[in-house]
Amino acid sequence: MGALLAADSWILSKGGPVVMKTLILLGTAHRVQGAERGSCNIEDPDYETLVDQLCQEYAVDFVFEEASGLGPTIAEKFAFANIGPHRYKDVDPSAADRKKLGIPAETSRDYRIGALNFDTNHWGFGREELIEAHETREHFWLPFIREQKFMRALVICGQAHLLSFAFRLKSDGFNVKAYSYMPYALLARPT
Repeated sequence: MGALLAADSWILSKGGPVVMKTLILLGTAHRVQGAERGSCNIEDPDYETLVDQLCQEYAVDFVFEEASGLGPTIAEKFAFANIGPHRYKDVDPSAADRKKLGIPAETSRDYRIGALNFDTNHWGFGREELIEAHETREHFWLPFIREQKFMRALVICGQAHLLSFAFRLKSDGFNVKAYSYMPYALLARPT
């Protein structure tokens, strides 16, 4: 069974101690995931390094990703090349499939901050995250993770899901580690 990592947790069962499955969550901006059919992608070598580093550090044997059918992504290509075929799953349905599954297509919406200022070309926008829509999607992802055979998996999701999904997975009996990666300087550049 290979060397045990610090990330492994043990539970006692009638048959003796059992290692719990470990999930390494990585919450990030979708723009760095490198989805080939995505929009506004940015190249970020640090993201690629981080995916590799987490997979190596935790001896990851499977990768799950919120890629919404837009791949292949950087993580999908990494999993195929370094972990093996059939060791990757995009857990999020495409925008077209969401409607068929009863999942809202819109999960957030823009809101304006302050007034438009045409003299300075400044207008601020934020995002309202629609909690029920995100919750529905996370419930959709969970069975894929429960049913997959793995010991340590990387789960890549949007930053908005990081903590809520970590809590959901932990309450479902998984050992969970959570990492966030947000390359603010790269994201601030005009596209």
